Amino acid sequence: PVSCYVNGGYVQMGGAMGPAQFMPNTWLNLGYKRRVENITGQKPANPWLARDAFLAAALYLADYGAQSRSRNSEMRAVIAYLCGTPTMTATCRRAGGEWYANSVMQKADRWQSWIDQGI
Repeated sequence: PVSCYVNGGYVQMGGAMGPAQFMPNTWLNLGYKRRVENITGQKPANPWLARDAFLAAALYLADYGAQSRSRNSEMRAVIAYLCGTPTMTATCRRAGGEWYANSVMQKADRWQSWIDQGI
C-alpha cells in the first residue's frame, strides 16, 4: 500500500497517486478506475495518466455537487476533493482545508470573470 498517515493521522492521509492526487482507495474501491474505463474504453485506467486522472477528478467533483452551479455545493466539492468529505472537519482544517477551499474558489472566480469578459 502507498498510503500512510501524516503525523500519526492527526493531519491527514498521505500516499495520493498521480497528477490529480487520487487516494488508492478512492481510485479502486470507490469505482473511479472502472468509471474512467467505461467512458474511455481504455483498460486499465491509470491514475498516473493525465487523461485518466483528470477525467476521474471531474467525475469526483461532479459527484460532490460541483456541476450544480451553486457556490455552496461547489465549495463542498472542493473540500471533499482535499479531505474526502464535503464537511469541513477539524482534521480537514488542520490539513489547510479552509485555505485550500478559499484559494480554489478564488481561482474559479477569476476564470469565470475571464470567461464572462471573453478573454
